[in-house]
Amino acid sequence: MFTALIGLSFLITGSVIFSWIHEPEIDPPMATTKRRFGEIIWVKIIRRWFIVIPKIESVKYFPVQKFLLKVNQSEILAQDNVSLEISSTLYL
Repeated sequence: MFTALIGLSFLITGSVIFSWIHEPEIDPPMATTKRRFGEIIWVKIIRRWFIVIPKIESVKYFPVQKFLLKVNQSEILAQDNVSLEISSTLYL
């Protein structure tokens, strides 16, 4: 009887927690904003499940556009007359 009660309590607790899980969209990527009592906790591009407690936390999704800015290599002369080639790529 006692083990059945413990099992039932685990089942109810697990089902409640499982109902709090959110799965964000992966394609197209979405920026996820999580708020607790109206204050922003984090803003991330998240690709895994996360837990949101109802009436305490809220979630909003915003579409994200990717921009690639590639800067061509340029030769730079350092203070000790050594030439360097620097290239960079920025993801915005």
